[in-house]
Amino acid sequence: MTTAVFWDCLSGQRYTFELWALSGTEFLSVPGVYVMTKIIQQFGGGYYTPLYVGETQSFYQRLNARSEDHEGYERALRLGATHVGVMHVVDRADRLRIETDMRHSHNP
Repeated sequence: MTTAVFWDCLSGQRYTFELWALSGTEFLSVPGVYVMTKIIQQFGGGYYTPLYVGETQSFYQRLNARSEDHEGYERALRLGATHVGVMHVVDRADRLRIETDMRHSHNP
């Protein structure tokens, strides 16, 4: 079972990502945008904060098979990443637009 996480961006867009644990999840070989994140506890609740935003042609290749070659993955782990939000997006131009919007809005 996954959790939906929503991030609002400066562009006015709201993006919905499926949240998965970083460890133990085997991702499918589908394209999309991903957000490495951790939960910030605050006032008896919490929220997920983006630590790294990327786009890929294959979640499996980027997050499973070749994660050791991924600088952003290692940096996010050092910052405490525990989960990754994924959003399936086929078109590369759309992936780049969403990735840029997320980065400009959340400064991961």
